Amino acid sequence: MSALSIPDNYYRDLVENRDVPAELVERMQAMSILYDRDDRGGEFLHIYTGIFAQRFFFEVVQRINGYARYGECNAAIRLAAQAKQPMRGV
Repeated sequence: MSALSIPDNYYRDLVENRDVPAELVERMQAMSILYDRDDRGGEFLHIYTGIFAQRFFFEVVQRINGYARYGECNAAIRLAAQAKQPMRGV
């Protein structure tokens, strides 16, 4: 199963507006990884699979340095990417 395709503008925004190093963003973009950082220095990396059986998907997460939220800032990006994806299977 492949990763959900994330739009390029998401990654441009990380570099330009969220002060994430360009080298890290390039690696995340190559693997469709989403990113968040909290005000205490915690980081959150997460990736979604494409939708299968018309309603299921998996999210794989990594919490770094005590990140305690859920990456909610990326929900709109995920939903938009999922809306563009063709449904697979029943």
